[in-house]
This record gives sequence, C-alpha cells and structure tokens, in this order.
Amino acid sequence: MGADYIVKKGDYLTKIAHDHGFDDWRTIYNSPENAAFRARRPNPNLIYPGDRIVIPKVVTGVTAAGATLIPPTGNANIIHFVTPKGSGDVTLTATIAPDTARMRSKITWDGATAVPGNPLSATVSKAGFGKTVVTIKLAGLVQQELRVWVIWATITVTDVPIAYADLPNVVAGKPGGDLEGGFNFFHTIQPPSVITDADRPDLTGANVNAPPGGNHPIFGAPLANGANRKWDSSRQMKLKILNPVPIPNADFEQPVYVSVPSFPANDVEGNDDRSVGDENNNPYTNGGKLNGFDSPSTGIAHSAGANGNTVEFRLHFREFARVELAGTWHRISDFFPWRIHLVFKRAGGKWVDGGTNKATDNAGF
Repeated sequence: MGADYIVKKGDYLTKIAHDHGFDDWRTIYNSPENAAFRARRPNPNLIYPGDRIVIPKVVTGVTAAGATLIPPTGNANIIHFVTPKGSGDVTLTATIAPDTARMRSKITWDGATAVPGNPLSATVSKAGFGKTVVTIKLAGLVQQELRVWVIWATITVTDVPIAYADLPNVVAGKPGGDLEGGFNFFHTIQPPSVITDADRPDLTGANVNAPPGGNHPIFGAPLANGANRKWDSSRQMKLKILNPVPIPNADFEQPVYVSVPSFPANDVEGNDDRSVGDENNNPYTNGGKLNGFDSPSTGIAHSAGANGNTVEFRLHFREFARVELAGTWHRISDFFPWRIHLVFKRAGGKWVDGGTNKATDNAGF
C-alpha cells in the first residue's frame, strides 16, 4: 500500500512525480490506488491543493543480514527481524522498483544508520537488547515500517536447600542415605515488548525442529524431549565422580551417575534437558519469563562400604535460554553457572552428609 500525499499550491503531476523519484507522472496517476483520484480529476493537468494522491509503493522487499525474518503478530504490513544480542550489526537492505538514480536519491531511513554510498542499506547495532522501529521513506513519506528485535534473557535464582534423607529403599529394597539440592531459575526475556506488544514477531507455539543433541548422558532420554515451544529454558552439565574404594554401581541409586568430562561444544545444546516437566516455556502466559527447576539427587545403600569411606559427585551446570528462529536454535542468554557437590561419608554404619555444598559458580571441578 502506497503513501498519501496532499497536493500543495504550485504542484502539478510531473513535479510531484520527480519530487518522489519517478521519471514519469503516469506511474502515479495510473496507479490502481489512484482510481478515485482519476475519477475526480479526469484531466491530469487540472489538480488542486488539498487533493489526496497515493504515491505508489516502490519498496518491494527488505532483507536483513545478521537477523531472521519472523512472521508478524498484529499489523501484517510491518516486517519483523529478530536476532540474539551479540557483536556487529544487522544490515537492512531494501529492494525498490523502479531502481533508478533519481529514485535512490529520494530514499531515506529513520531509526537505522544509513550505509554511506548505498541509500538502500542501513544498520542497527546488536550490542544491546531492544526494539528498534525503522521506517523507509520516499521523499519523506513512509514506504515501509519494520522492527528489529535484539533479544536476550537475564537469569535469576531462588534456593532449593541441600537436604539429607535416610530412606528405606535407596536401591533394590535396601535402605540408604540420599542427598539433594539445587535452584529455581527465572529467565526474564528482554525487551519485554517482544512478548507484550500488539505488533510483534510471532514466536508463539510449538518448536518446528528438535533442539540439538542426542540422548541424556545419564538417563538416556532423547534431548529432543527438552523443548516444547519456540522459547526454551535449558541446561548443560558435566560430572566428576570421586569413588576411591570403590563402591559398586549396584549399591548406588539408579540410574547410576556416570562421568561427563565437559560441557557440550555446541552452546545451544542442553545435554541435561531431557523433558519439559520441570520447565515453563510459555512467556506469553508467564509474565514474560521462562522457568526451570533442578535439584540433583542420588543415594547409597547403607550396606555398602565401611565406616570412613567417602564418595563425592561433583555436578556442574550452565543454565541458559534459547529460542528457535525460523527453524534454527539460538542461545539468548549468558550461561548462568552453578554446581552442587554431593559428598557422602559412611559413619556409624550409615552413609551421611559428608559436607555437601553448592554455589552459583563452576569452581572446584
């Protein structure tokens, strides 16, 4: 849809056409959007101040290098590009028709930084999260409105205290000691308007593609089960086991923890994200937040080992948020580090807490 122009004193069609980049006044006069104007002014040489003329749309498309085109919610005429916060810029490039030197000279950008020497391109920084409203104008009249969304999430936690329990059935009907502890996680999406605005990118609903990764290293469940929406709270893990005696696997709570020497190389893979039962991934009904919960636990049968024996499980994690844009997953938060060292000591014929500790860091692995 073109832009409205109000005829001023001294205007005539050739002047109006040239002022807006057109070589021929007929392009404007014969536009289908000016049918009512032609009916009212059948003689193109007789136009009057106050007449409304539609300047045809010449911006036929916009692309973005460094961001992803997402369908709109709300006004279908607004174009939305989305990218995680990061280094560099989003480079916007308009396509126009007719593409002439005169037409290019009339194109300007509001809200974006024009690229020197190329009036059809402009940039928006990705350095900080936010919504940038950009308009492409032809001789001052808006031809295309778009939004560049640079998104990110900030993560906060509440405590899930360390707890010891003497259980009647830790493994195979045997009593034993059990330890656990962790955190609740809250991922606040920025800017909030990407969730709340009437005109925003449509990132609602289920994800199209599974997130990356194979199976959980301990439980064996597919990591594909770790996401159910385009937004997702996720987690990476690594694990070290100190079992000097050693205590046999059959005496540990099942499934038995195994060594995971490092975090995944792919920073979008959540190798400790095997289900959505401990998550809320719908920010549209959750106040613009994603939620996660984790409280790792394991136990040892009291019948195993001897007094003075120790076993330690050093579980380290990196909490993060991710989003699927047009089928591709992107990390949209810093990694939030945390750990719990489940420390068992056998004393008085039982496995008890031998100094379990946790913190929001990855120290001491």
